[in-house]
Amino acid sequence: MSEGTWSFYDPATGMFTGDLFSGPHDSLAANTPAGKVALQGRFDHLAQRLDVESGLVVSWIPSQPDADHEWNPTIRRWMLAADIARRRYNHDAALEGIDAAERRQLRAMRELALDPNNSEARQRLQQIDQEIAALRDDLISA
Repeated sequence: MSEGTWSFYDPATGMFTGDLFSGPHDSLAANTPAGKVALQGRFDHLAQRLDVESGLVVSWIPSQPDADHEWNPTIRRWMLAADIARRRYNHDAALEGIDAAERRQLRAMRELALDPNNSEARQRLQQIDQEIAALRDDLISA
């Protein structure tokens, strides 16, 4: 009983599915997905495919997901362009900052509701409002 690892591919396109089976060869048929073919070895379904004419595993670059992605030949993957990733990170950080600031204002609002003359609570609310305004500017630039 020989053990091994098999990758599965579509026989019409040669595209690997990303599914693997590791185990005894006599269990391979029972673990092969319907309509797929097993090939011994571990293959990268995001960067390799089987050339159905030659029977060879070849390098392959999948379609670009969108204009925001660029191909990284070192890791053989589409990645967000650095400027897009940075803008998305800054956008998300600004949203998180706004959320945190809005949660902090609850105490000051409660204190003002109990005592409308509470100048310290009013000052904290104004500081939080300024912080939120600056973060909104970050959202616009992101």
